[in-house]
Amino acid sequence: YDPSDDSTTWFDNLKRLAAKHEFALRPKDHKKNPSQYKGTIADFAKIFRLMLTGRARTPDLHSVMKVMGAKRVNDRVSRFVK
Repeated sequence: YDPSDDSTTWFDNLKRLAAKHEFALRPKDHKKNPSQYKGTIADFAKIFRLMLTGRARTPDLHSVMKVMGAKRVNDRVSRFVK
């Protein structure tokens, strides 16, 4: 996580990470071939919301991460990802 990234850059990075972990970047792709994907980009973002805040619904995730700061974001994610 780089707090200096604007929301577009941040979302592009999130999409790359989601694709790497076999999440569909477009809901239509997941709907056409659900067995090919673990879920959608929205599902992937929800995983981060839960890791960072403990809640499935939050304000804009990029904004939440900016407020939390890089150290807190990285500390919370590292509890789940080894």
